[in-house]
Amino acid sequence: MKPFVYLNDKMLLKLKITSFLALSDSEQFEYIFSNGKCVAEIKKPPIHQKLFSVGSFYVEVHFFESNQKIIMKKIFKEGELLEKYLVEYNQKIPKKIS
Repeated sequence: MKPFVYLNDKMLLKLKITSFLALSDSEQFEYIFSNGKCVAEIKKPPIHQKLFSVGSFYVEVHFFESNQKIIMKKIFKEGELLEKYLVEYNQKIPKKIS
């Protein structure tokens, strides 16, 4: 039995991280791109990293900028991987001028 329900070929239920990890790679990517929300990205050519919020956890997807080929993914709930996006965005936010 699958840990999600399909409606018109669209996965509906939010997965817990343990259920997500039980999926095959192709099912994981399908779930990420169908249900996840891209909340941040970092471009360091030739690699592009996108951070997806997927329910109660995050997935960082690395791919080549030139052809969009996926290189790898990292799945996590918190910590250093998430903090690097906060640092990246804090550097881009202009300082308030008094």
